[in-house]
Amino acid sequence: MHAFLDVMDLPNRIGMMSWDGETLVFVAGTETASGLYTTDGSTITRVLVSGLELPGQPGNPVVRFGGVTMNGSRFAATLDGTQAFTGAIVQNVGGVSNVVVDNTTIAPDGMGTLTFTEGSLDIDERNAFVWNGGTQQGAGILTNTFGDILPVATGATPVPGFAGASFTSLSTRPIIDDGLIAFRASSFRAGDFQFRTGVYTWDEGLLRSVADSSTPAPDGGLHEFVNFLRPGVDVDNGTVYFASRTSQTTSLGLYASLPSGTPLEPVVDRFTLIPGSDDTFVASPLHNVRDVFDADNGVVAFSTGFGVYVNIDGETLKVVDRDDTIDP
Repeated sequence: MHAFLDVMDLPNRIGMMSWDGETLVFVAGTETASGLYTTDGSTITRVLVSGLELPGQPGNPVVRFGGVTMNGSRFAATLDGTQAFTGAIVQNVGGVSNVVVDNTTIAPDGMGTLTFTEGSLDIDERNAFVWNGGTQQGAGILTNTFGDILPVATGATPVPGFAGASFTSLSTRPIIDDGLIAFRASSFRAGDFQFRTGVYTWDEGLLRSVADSSTPAPDGGLHEFVNFLRPGVDVDNGTVYFASRTSQTTSLGLYASLPSGTPLEPVVDRFTLIPGSDDTFVASPLHNVRDVFDADNGVVAFSTGFGVYVNIDGETLKVVDRDDTIDP
């Protein structure tokens, strides 16, 4: 019998655990090995541990686990095998694991074989994946939305809304929901030496800009977005949520781009009052909104250094803050 020594997470907050209402899947280490586990709150089940062979690949043991993601009864993880086998996505359905793609899988358009970035993976209810990795020809975001592997964005992809520019870095964790993919990216145009950061979506092959550092913020057009922080993006029922700073303030705001194509809407920004207070969320660094948040069925949960809050139908409510107490 072995005790868990740590439940792992990556330094840049890319999740090595995922929750979907009833079951939690997570990566953890014991005295002897790291492993992938699930729990329903009462029973912990081991799925894979380092040293065991990859499903269907004799002689190729698991060395290390990357990110995990869960949707309904399905979950998946990126992982590394031996030196001769440097990456794979393994899916588990009904307790049975299988390799979906690995670094022997041929990438589209003669781009070589696939590569993977630790921690970068998401799955939606249609069993479509998106991940940040790339090919032997360069880094990129890839998906198997239509069964075939397709590039979402690479360094050679034209940047929408920024003619002549190229992507220079792509989100460490793209998000997919019902086939709609959202991700952060930075870009550069050599002709006039311009840099931009922004949030982009990919839907059935169409890439579009949601907002970038030339986009006016929804404050009457007085200021522009200046910085889109990681991970800082989520998708829920066609609405894209993102975190950004504007040229007016160094504090973050959360914003929404609705599927109807209407103008961007603030979820919480420098004008939003803290529940139960006359101060706004830019009153002090302690109240600044953080770049990690979650959106589900129109409810957006977010945190500051002082508390945890939700926004429901445009109203911001407190969940818990430092003034609350709990029974010992």
